[in-house]
Amino acid sequence: MVGWFLGLHNTKVPLLLLIITNGLNILLDIIFVLGFGWNVEGAALASIISEYVSLFLGIIFVLREMKKYPAHSPIKAIFDTAAMFHMFSINRDIFIRTMALQLVFFMIAAQGARLGNDILAANSVLLNFLFLIANGLDGLAQAIEALVGKAIGAKDRYSFKASIVIASGWSLLMSLAYLLLFFLAGDYIIGLLTNIETVKATASIYLPWLVFLPINGVWSYLLDGIFIGATRAKEMRDSMLLATFAGFIPAWWFLQPMGNHGIWLAFHLFMIGRTIVLGVLFWRIQKNDDFISPAEITGSRQQP
Repeated sequence: MVGWFLGLHNTKVPLLLLIITNGLNILLDIIFVLGFGWNVEGAALASIISEYVSLFLGIIFVLREMKKYPAHSPIKAIFDTAAMFHMFSINRDIFIRTMALQLVFFMIAAQGARLGNDILAANSVLLNFLFLIANGLDGLAQAIEALVGKAIGAKDRYSFKASIVIASGWSLLMSLAYLLLFFLAGDYIIGLLTNIETVKATASIYLPWLVFLPINGVWSYLLDGIFIGATRAKEMRDSMLLATFAGFIPAWWFLQPMGNHGIWLAFHLFMIGRTIVLGVLFWRIQKNDDFISPAEITGSRQQP
């Protein structure tokens, strides 16, 4: 449902659902765990209740939104086999892409464990920096998904290019903000995530790899958003598989003498590989006018 609302450029409902889900979860955790003493069972029950409340509220919002489109029957859409198979093929490709990405994270954890408990714990702490980057840049990627999808649907090349230029600027600014934040407050953030001195010291050694990761990875997030908005899941799948099996894994293998530094260098090369492959694919598709064909252009703004 969140993706559906984002596709409609409605960001208020997803935000509201997120606030309700997390707020209710926190409230019920306090009541069930601290008040009733139900411990883990109480926390689990709180999560289940909050998720189902969010689900039912989401359904209500969907039904209200559907009233704006009386000519479109959701029941009829369910039996549109061509559209369903197209959606399943996109989901299949995104699932394969996600599995390849999870393999990279699994290898970072597994190889870190081979290097000792402190390295394993330090990498777990540093991965939170990566997730923080992903949350911020993914927000911009989701915005470009909706804008690109709308522009392609309207056959509006001007809006398509304008959306990419604007999103590129904001993505670059956010990546620089992350770089500055991690450079100035990286050790402080590590201290918030762990109070074990050996882990803090170990994480600080490898922190520079995370400081420069935002500026390295920003373009892959941006290109992901463009390709998702254009429903080009096959290209995303292929780029991720290539970056994983022809980039990260061989790089990790040859960089093993560098220890944990080799793992993080391999991850940087993986991100660079994703950017290069997606960038080449984007250039090729755009060169051939395959995103929006000139013959399909409609509207008053028909710039090349």
